[in-house]
Amino acid sequence: MPIKMAKELITHLHRLTHLSASKMKALMERANRKPFLFPKQNFLLHQAAANCRACAQVNPGKTVIGPGVRARGRRPGTHWEVDFTEIKPGMYGYKYLLVFLDTFSGWAEAFPTKKETATMVAKKLLEEIFPRYGMPEVLGSDNGPAFVSQVSQSVAKLLGIDWKLHCAYRPQSSGQVERMNRTIKEVLTKLLLETGSKDWVSLLPLALYRARNTPGPHGLTPFEILYGAPPPAVTFFAPDISAHAPSPSIQAHLQALQLVQQEVWKPLAAAYEEKLDIPLKPHPYKIGDSVWVRRHRATNLEPRWKGPHTVLLTTPTALKVDGIAAWIHASHVKAARPEEQTEPFRDSEWTIQRSPNPLKIRLMRR
Repeated sequence: MPIKMAKELITHLHRLTHLSASKMKALMERANRKPFLFPKQNFLLHQAAANCRACAQVNPGKTVIGPGVRARGRRPGTHWEVDFTEIKPGMYGYKYLLVFLDTFSGWAEAFPTKKETATMVAKKLLEEIFPRYGMPEVLGSDNGPAFVSQVSQSVAKLLGIDWKLHCAYRPQSSGQVERMNRTIKEVLTKLLLETGSKDWVSLLPLALYRARNTPGPHGLTPFEILYGAPPPAVTFFAPDISAHAPSPSIQAHLQALQLVQQEVWKPLAAAYEEKLDIPLKPHPYKIGDSVWVRRHRATNLEPRWKGPHTVLLTTPTALKVDGIAAWIHASHVKAARPEEQTEPFRDSEWTIQRSPNPLKIRLMRR
């Protein structure tokens, strides 16, 4: 059979069945009692399946990239992750927890709130985080409405805070604060069972105390990293114990504490830096490529993938594509073949204007 006729036959077969290359081959072998081979049969079968637009939109697919490295602060208080998490049932009208997590030490602050609002984020940042730990240099969050709001972004810009919005539908990007959310909920549940109370708002400080004194990956607790020593233990001394132990000066205590903190912070910061030196295997997509984007909330009979979209900007782990505002993690896209593009891209229609921000460009139609 001529190769042109074989290609037409296989293409027609795929349009009727939308089967994979291996299943079409099995079907052809079953249909023919005396199976015969087409010229370049395997190539034509795979080509027909790969060029099908309907299959590209519906069939599963995933881009596999190497594990990324999460950025952390160089010292406590400089780099925080922030997130809202819902608490059920509500208490006194409080339904949510606004959680701040210091990425260097793992220290958590959590505040009950009645709503997920940008005003509440700015209020807690200015009234709680800044007076206690200084002004953060970097804030990281997901793309929740309270964080992408003009209020939050304007406050961050005025204060000189670099607010990094993570990829949509990628909870691993906010892994530290997501794990802390789970830890706080688990500890609160245990405290409610232990006390027989339903007032989780009153038990929240104790839950935070337990979370802050849980050893992290390096064997140190957030409390020890922040203060250089474990918290004071509750002991019951004899009334005249002060007569047997002289009290050192406060200045000597502070100097010793500072030395301990420096000894703890330096190796911890070095350990974080070592992870940053691990080479990251980037994704294969380049600017100008055409990709399908995963539809995370697909309804019944709706394609699993949408697009194709053109890649505008890239980082080692994420993409910026036309028509979608948020950055997309590379594991949530797959390559679109040139045959699947709806319209050819013509350089003459658009001009690119660079921005001071290396992650932003401006496209203008001529």
